[in-house]
Order: sequence, then C-alpha cells, then structure tokens
Amino acid sequence: MLRTLPIYILLWTFAPLSLHAGEKQLKLFDQVWKQIHDEYYDSTFHGIDWDHVRSKYRGDAERAANDREIYPVLERMVDELKDAHTRVISPADVREDRTHNRNAFGFSVRLVEGEYIVNQVEPRSAMEFAGVQRGWVLNGVDGKTAPSNNLHELAVWYAKSAIRDKCMALSTVKFDFLDAQNLKHPVAAKCTVVNVPPRQEALRLAGGVLYVRMDAFQSSTGAWFEQVMESNHTAPGLVLDLRLNPGGFKSQLLKCLDALYAKPVSAGVDISRKGKEHTWKVHGRGSRAFANPVVVLIDEMSMSSSEILAAAIEETGRGRVIGRKSPGKVLLSYETPLGGGGKLQLAIRDYRTERGRRLEGAGVVPDEVVTLSAADMRKRIDRDLERALAIIMKK
Repeated sequence: MLRTLPIYILLWTFAPLSLHAGEKQLKLFDQVWKQIHDEYYDSTFHGIDWDHVRSKYRGDAERAANDREIYPVLERMVDELKDAHTRVISPADVREDRTHNRNAFGFSVRLVEGEYIVNQVEPRSAMEFAGVQRGWVLNGVDGKTAPSNNLHELAVWYAKSAIRDKCMALSTVKFDFLDAQNLKHPVAAKCTVVNVPPRQEALRLAGGVLYVRMDAFQSSTGAWFEQVMESNHTAPGLVLDLRLNPGGFKSQLLKCLDALYAKPVSAGVDISRKGKEHTWKVHGRGSRAFANPVVVLIDEMSMSSSEILAAAIEETGRGRVIGRKSPGKVLLSYETPLGGGGKLQLAIRDYRTERGRRLEGAGVVPDEVVTLSAADMRKRIDRDLERALAIIMKK
C-alpha cells in the first residue's frame, strides 16, 4: 500500500553526532511525542491523556539501544491515537515507498464471506510464476487449514500465519489454494523483490464508456487524468474506479476534480487545530471539462482523497457513487523525516464536506450499495462495474 496522504512538508532534523548509543533513540522518542503534542489536529487527542502515553512508553524508549529497537516503541505509542493519518513509518517502509521495490510473495487477499480470496497477483512475482490467479481461495498456510464460517477465527488464523515475518526471513512458505472449481493448488514459494508502482489505467469498455482506475493520487496523477479526459472527451460516460485507493496528494485530487467540472465549485473545507477554515476550490475547465455522466466506484479500502472526491461528486450532483461505504479516514497530514531514515506522518487538519459532513470515522455512503460476494469474486464477476455501466448506458 502507498503511504502518501494529502499534505507534505519536509522538515529535516539531525541528531548531534556526540550523542551516545541510546541517547539518540531517547531524543527521537521525545521529538515524536512533542511534535504530536504541539501540532496534532485535535488538542484533546481523542480524549487520550497524551502525557500519560509518554510515561507509559518512555521506559521502553530508554532501553532502546538502536533504531531497530526504538521504532517499534514509537509505533506503539503513536498507535494509541488510532488514527490512520498519524503514524510512524519505519526506515524499511520508507525505502519501499521510495523505490516501489518490496520483498513480497506477490499477491493480496480480501476476506469476503468467510473466505480469503485472491484479489490481485503482481506481475513477475513468485505467485504469478506459480500460476496463482485472481479469484482463488487461500485455504491454508504451512499445513494449517483456515477455519470456516467464523470471521474472528479466520482473522486470528491469518495473523498467526505470520506471512510477512516469513517473507522477511526469506523462508519457504507452503500455500494451499482452491480454484473456481475447488481444485487444490499447493504452492511453495519464497519472497522475491517485486516492483509495484501505483497503477494508472484508462481504457474504453462496451459502448465506448471510459474506464479509469488509479491506485493513488500520486504526483503525476492530476496531469495524467487531465490528458486522459481530454483524449476521451466524447466518451458517453466515465467510470472512475477508486476501489482500494488509499488516497494521496490534495493538489492531485483537485486537478482530477477540475477536469470533471465546467464551473467552479467547492470541495469542502479543512479546519486547523485552532478552528481556522480553508476552502478547497475546484476551478473547473469550462468547455474543456468532461461533460458526460460520471460514476465513481468506492469500497472499504477507498480512503482519504478518494473519499473526498466521492463525496464531492455526490454532493454536487455531478455523478453517482456505487459500491460500499468507505472507512472514514479523512484527515490532512504532513511527513517529517526522523533519525535512522524513518518518518512521522502527522494529522494537522480536519475536513468537512461543502454540506458540513465530517467524513472522519463516518466515511462516504454510496448512492447505491452493491454487495460484494465471495461467489462473484471467485468467478471474477465485477457487480460494481456492471451496475456503473448500466447507469451510464441508461442515460
């Protein structure tokens, strides 16, 4: 998953070279705690006693002798806020984000109706070479079969499988898959380096409808989306797929919205810790804007900028939103580099839609909810897309 969110300000900090082992880690702990204390968007810290949190973890920080030991402490401390936009990013994850190179088996799954179903297989990965396909069910790991019809036990089983830990250790893991005909496919694999840049896809579907998918609002997304829309100006409609999109840059989100509106509109406001509001302006592109029907697809993994775009389309009546309720992870944040190569991502502003809805914790409810079923996923049937095409072609 891409770890970029709406606002980025880089503030470089350096620990003095004279610090002894352990002192640097304690200084880093105090820096993270204080920065959250001084700048976090919610001065009440969601009702948490932030001074108590410092006392709770400082002993662990004092015992940390190196960066490898301090980062888990920082992560546990920041996790007390239970905020997806405020977190410590480890040096290893920072390197992965920068290069898009990850040690991975090369597949991801979704838990749907009591089954872990493969929803993506990465190109040139161990799983692609082994022939694993979308729609297969992950039925077992290292000889341990997944429990059936109990979501809690399934989640515990998947966590205990420790797939990521085994990947990092380059251990051989034995996976048991079932295909659409319930035929067994045992696969033994080790992690390899997989290059997974964010995807940007545009193609014409039945009836000439334009389908656009983006995995994140990265630095090039706005310009790319504008070019795609200008090149497909006569398409009878647009399906904008933001499922599994975790968000990204505010500037790129607004560029995407610009391409869909002829006249200026507001996409909501962000609010500082002291209550100061700033309006999100969509300027519009006049006759160059895409004028035909728009349907946006969202799901439980559409976050941040994806949620804001979907809400704007809904509230302005520009189009319809189809799928499942988003998770409500909508805060503005920036990133500060930390010692050892990690980063602190810190939420500094809240957000409300133009109609005053606070999306954080609430999410976006689609105009039309489409149920995600295990049977459809195993057959690779996309009901969201089917319904979107039906809406556009009906108009």
